[in-house]
Amino acid sequence: MKGIIFKLFEEYTEEVLGEDVLAEAKRRCGLDRTIFLATGSYPDEQLLSLVKTTAEITGRSVDEILYECGRYAIKPLSEIYSPFFKVKSAKEFLKNMDRAHTSMTRSLPDATPPRFTWEEPSERELVMFYRSPRKLCTFAKGLIAGVADYFHERIVVEERRCMKRGHPACELHLTFG
Repeated sequence: MKGIIFKLFEEYTEEVLGEDVLAEAKRRCGLDRTIFLATGSYPDEQLLSLVKTTAEITGRSVDEILYECGRYAIKPLSEIYSPFFKVKSAKEFLKNMDRAHTSMTRSLPDATPPRFTWEEPSERELVMFYRSPRKLCTFAKGLIAGVADYFHERIVVEERRCMKRGHPACELHLTFG
């Protein structure tokens, strides 16, 4: 997994949950001396271990941590990757998410970004399909919430299928407005 996700997780944990929580989680995971670089590559297990340990320390669920981190991540991502945010709506941004992931990781060796495809049944709806062997669909749902916040829009998300329940992709039905 690319280091940018680790950096975003560290920033979220420090700012929202506290520096002491991040320090303790890294210590328990044996990563207290590890400095994650945004362009570096790290084992997926390290992030999952950090998330699980952070959940244990804070008394939250793993899904709560992933969702909150995804939601939080949009603001710093909008500063780092500002050209991708120069669209008129949350829906337009989400329709370009796969292209953005591909573009952002093109120059990063060993990057395996998630895949996002979509269908547009109506002007107010978007059906997004998320595919990744990491199954971080809860993080992706948090990203969608963060996109709604960023564009000051309301998005209702209904998960109809999930890879964690054996489906080949997570199917998220989004209603705008």
